Amino acid sequence: MVSTQERLQVMALEALEQVALEARNQPIEKTKAIATCLAYLYSLQPCDRWPFYEFWKWLGNPDKIMRSSNLSRSLNGICEQLGIDRQTKRKRKPIR
Repeated sequence: MVSTQERLQVMALEALEQVALEARNQPIEKTKAIATCLAYLYSLQPCDRWPFYEFWKWLGNPDKIMRSSNLSRSLNGICEQLGIDRQTKRKRKPIR
């Protein structure tokens, strides 16, 4: 059974994925909804701040290539910080 926290985590990550997808075509306005997703994910466990900050920073950048690549890099970092596989949105099993 999936917990409420896990469902919310997946919803927040999917929302950020959608934002990153839309940002391929145009700069994205910084909204409270995006900030809330980033803040929620950051609050889940102690982690580095940089990928969350970088995602926010690159949203409105006018350079299409830089914006798109840095949002993707930031999402990779967010998933890494949370121990989540970006493709499946599930917790990764620790490598021993």
